[in-house]
Amino acid sequence: MATDFDRTEPARITPASILERTLSKPSSAWTEHDLAQAFITLDLRQVALMHVGGDGTLKALDFAPRSHDHFLNIVRYGERADGSSLFPGTGIVAGASDIVLKPRVETAFVDPFSSEGTLAIMCGHATRTGDPLPQSADTVVRGAAAAVRRALGIELCALGEVEYFLGHADHVAVEDTAEERGYHAMAPFVFGHDLRRRALALLAEMGVSVK
Repeated sequence: MATDFDRTEPARITPASILERTLSKPSSAWTEHDLAQAFITLDLRQVALMHVGGDGTLKALDFAPRSHDHFLNIVRYGERADGSSLFPGTGIVAGASDIVLKPRVETAFVDPFSSEGTLAIMCGHATRTGDPLPQSADTVVRGAAAAVRRALGIELCALGEVEYFLGHADHVAVEDTAEERGYHAMAPFVFGHDLRRRALALLAEMGVSVK
């Protein structure tokens, strides 16, 4: 008897990412016009340009687009910012909007933690002339990858590991907390099983590849 697994053509797997499902194309193929379409289709209200500042923490510059053209301008050109505030003590002169947040369209995701429907886009940093900002950690990492490519002829592929620890109050009953039950364990032998799966679902919806 034939089964679905006998097909020569693999079945289509629905993408976990909300935006990839909405746009029916991978993130590497997105354009600013695609994001505008998703913004309307998903009834979103705000755009957040996210980036990592000089202190190593995530920052955001939020917009409420007032028109289609305004949305495209935000996504296409980014926005100026005060580099002396974002990268203090690095030699950037104070009092001028002298750096630019440069959106990377392929990094866009629907922010699952926003009380308003928000399209978030990760950004790099550029100088007022459009060159990569030397003080930015993003620039440093990309420069290091380029140096490895030039010197060794290989691509440097690095991923972050999202790791967290869960604790529970003394009155919470857990069937078995023995150490040997922790690795690949599931309820009722481990605490936080449902939370782990919820975290996986949210990361996947944002476009993060997880297991």
